[in-house]
Amino acid sequence: MGLIVCASAFIVYSMRTDEMSIVFAGVFKMTRPRDYVTPFQSDALSGFITFGPANRPERPTDGQWLGQYVNDGMRLLRENTSPADSVASLDYVNPFSFALKRPPNAGGTVWLAYGDSYSDRMKPDPERFLGSAAVVMIPKWPTGTRFLIDGALRNFGPYLNAHFRPVAESEFWILERPKY
Repeated sequence: MGLIVCASAFIVYSMRTDEMSIVFAGVFKMTRPRDYVTPFQSDALSGFITFGPANRPERPTDGQWLGQYVNDGMRLLRENTSPADSVASLDYVNPFSFALKRPPNAGGTVWLAYGDSYSDRMKPDPERFLGSAAVVMIPKWPTGTRFLIDGALRNFGPYLNAHFRPVAESEFWILERPKY
């Protein structure tokens, strides 16, 4: 008897789950899908597609916002640096060397996530990480959480303050050069 009750409960549960799946699928089909956009103003990034919509930039989940964020940084770099300048970034991603077809920062990284790729105890040496960079991009609004940029500034800020100085600024970025 217990087996029949369990089997019946399983069948009813499965049918209910199937009904809900059909309802959710119908709702999903009825909603307008998000637009695909290619927001980046870079030949190297032109094939990358993000979710739009293009007229509603919401950070940090909207792909159009990411495009504006990266484009703002590229514009700042194009206006204030030469094509031979290597770029380091304190955001958790650094698209600039690839996007602008520049030499990478020797010793740098394309992924800098506090609590993931480094911590207060275990981190790359700031002199090696930033020492060969012609410029450093410091985000005003990080693509990730505030926790990530706070960790980067805590770990690399003293070295930046001692060896770099701000030279230009945009809506989303601060550009710093070595003091020498």
